[in-house]
Amino acid sequence: MSSIFNDLRKDHLNDYIYLALIKVLESSRKNKDLIMHIFINYAESIFEILKSTPIVEKKLTLLKLTIFLSLQVPFELCEHKPDVLKLIFDFVRKEENTEITESIIWLVGSLLKLTDSEELLQSLISLFLDC
Repeated sequence: MSSIFNDLRKDHLNDYIYLALIKVLESSRKNKDLIMHIFINYAESIFEILKSTPIVEKKLTLLKLTIFLSLQVPFELCEHKPDVLKLIFDFVRKEENTEITESIIWLVGSLLKLTDSEELLQSLISLFLDC
């Protein structure tokens, strides 16, 4: 994955490299350990690519996939890598796109449905409000 991110940093408009990133992320969706490995090691790179991509459709695809993956491991993220949710919230706050805003509403709504833990709910609210 490092080579994909390095290549995208050099040429962030290359559709083939971007598609390779999407395929790698999609292939991890059923493996919680792999998802956590990706978030722990590559979250900042994912958001670097999101911020540098000028094409809205590409941003939406990567953002929605990132949100989908985060919903596969919400408790693990909150425990081991809560800054991933903060990165998502920060990114969405800076974007002026209705579909991107709708994606964050979907994320927050889904996270709220997944938990009945008061502590996790407070963490989510705190993260969301800090952004």
